[in-house]
Amino acid sequence: MVFEDKQISQPELAKALEENFEGSEQEQLRQRILNFAPKYGNDDDSVDLLLAEAYSVYIDELNHFVNTRHGRGPIGGGYYAGTSSISANVPFGASTMATPDGRKATTPLAEGASPSSGSDRLGPTAVYNSVGKIQADRILGGVLLNQKLSPAAVASESDKLKLSMLIRTFFNHHKGWHVQYNIVSRDTLLAAKRNPEQYRDLVVRVAGYSAFFTALSPDAQDDIIARTEHEL
Repeated sequence: MVFEDKQISQPELAKALEENFEGSEQEQLRQRILNFAPKYGNDDDSVDLLLAEAYSVYIDELNHFVNTRHGRGPIGGGYYAGTSSISANVPFGASTMATPDGRKATTPLAEGASPSSGSDRLGPTAVYNSVGKIQADRILGGVLLNQKLSPAAVASESDKLKLSMLIRTFFNHHKGWHVQYNIVSRDTLLAAKRNPEQYRDLVVRVAGYSAFFTALSPDAQDDIIARTEHEL
């Protein structure tokens, strides 16, 4: 929108970010960014390959640094890349200003290798295709992907077979590292947040771990609720 389509100037965008998209005109701009600028997670090379390139630069740079164990044993002493933010995307986002993808200040960042909440609109297959463009063989710390499915999406045996085939394709074709699912409806999560005493046994997958939903902070709960609920 700045460099290719010339819809907005750099100073205009910088001003909108500094002011957190406040005001009707800046909110209109934010909605254009959210709804019309391409986003990672939709199998679109124009953005997916930018992310893959950024990770490649990061990995190359990381190879220039060593830690205090370097030279003190036959192995070790270096650093390796990973995408696992666990649940730190929530507090990190709380201290991060607005970003050019339309995200407002203090709201959660994307977690792991997952698309930003709500930005993946073309289904789980498109997400897998996007994640598959990252050089997973160079990211030794793992490539963490979270997905959320509606319970109705796996209600029948044929639906479960679809999910099995989808997961096998992710690992066999894309050489995926890690994918985990929450199979719970948005309505259930919202109800659990409103009435926690009735949902004490509701367990959700947060990142690399599971937790009781009602024991999470409100911000972490909202982050899970905001994840795209896919159908197969």
